[in-house]
This record gives sequence, C-alpha cells and structure tokens, in this order.
Amino acid sequence: MLCIDFVLINSKLCNDHHLIYLAAAKKVSIVTGSNRGLGLEIVSQLLQSEKFQGDVYLTSHMTDKGREPVKTLEQYGLNPCFHELDITQPGSIRMFEEHIVSKYGGVDIIINNAAVTYTKEEKVPLFQQANLSMGTDFKGTLNMCRIFWPRIKPHGRIVLLTNGYIANKNILVSKIPERLNGADFTFHTLITLMDEYMYESSTTWLEGKLWLARITLSDC
Repeated sequence: MLCIDFVLINSKLCNDHHLIYLAAAKKVSIVTGSNRGLGLEIVSQLLQSEKFQGDVYLTSHMTDKGREPVKTLEQYGLNPCFHELDITQPGSIRMFEEHIVSKYGGVDIIINNAAVTYTKEEKVPLFQQANLSMGTDFKGTLNMCRIFWPRIKPHGRIVLLTNGYIANKNILVSKIPERLNGADFTFHTLITLMDEYMYESSTTWLEGKLWLARITLSDC
C-alpha cells in the first residue's frame, strides 16, 4: 500500500526575491530517486499529464544511471530534464537548488521518492540497514524539504511517499506510539527517537525487543 501526503505550502513563507516573477515563470516538478521503479513511472506520468504543463526533473545520485532512463523516455516521445541529486549530501541538494532557482525562480512540485530498500534475502547487518535507511529516508528527505521549503512557489506542493508500514503503529512496542502521539510531541522528540533507534540497532537485534514487536527492517 502506498501512502501519499500532500502538503500545501503557504505563499507567505516564500519571501525570496525570485518570487516576484514566479507567476509568469515556467512550472517545474522534481522527483527524487527517479531513475527506476516507482520514481521513473511518476516522471513518465507527469510528462504525459494534461494537468501539469511544465518541466519534469528525473534525478539520480549517479549521472550515468540517470541518463539511461532519460534516453528510454525520449524514445517514447517524452522529454524529461535530468540533474544529478544525492539527497544524503546537503551540498548536492544546494547545487540543485541553485540550478532550479536560477532557471525557474522556484519549484511547483517536489515528490520525495528516494529511499533505500532491502529484501529478506539480503544478508546485511541490521545496523548497516538502519544507518543507510536513516541517512536517505529520514535525514536525506528532511534536508531536501528544509532546503527547498523557501523555494516552493505559491500553491506549490511537497509530496512524501512511504510504504504502508508507516501507518501501522501496531508493529511498534507500546512505548513508541505513546511518545509519537503525546501532547508534548515536537520535532526535537522525533529526532531524539531516531537517534535512540540508531543506538539500539547497533547494540541489539531489535525483533521483538526495544522497537519492533514483530518485524525487522527487511520485512518492510
């Protein structure tokens, strides 16, 4: 099951001087991690959509892996733009931001699709899985949103893609949902929880213990 959250951005948050001419600027959308799979299909659908008339950026953390799907789409008469983007590196995000701002003044749609995926068959230690997943899925996506937030055009959107496990709090031991749903929950609380998870994943096998009631990361 795919959960998609649409977040409408208040135009008052966008106070950059580039926004003066945004009404006349060409529309642009960005799909992270879109050189294959779902991300590539989203790029294809956006390019064929009558509702979105603008440039669509296919991005990949490696240029050669991004150029190949661009050529494939071009064979079907579609014309995506390409830019290298590694969301685990703030410097890479900044370079892409500068490119987008200089060419479009801002961005209309960002679809955060980039993520790390493991299968049950992969014999990767839990801490290594957690470290790579946290660096991309959480910190990378967070940095992408933080850096591009001021660049969102009025009525623009940031879209977050997750798998169905994100809504299934029954897989967590009781103390975690209680903290997530607490009245005093803040962004700092979330960061603290992620740090705790990283520490615990490096010291114990989590299945049925400190965090997850029934599954491990590779089950997601």
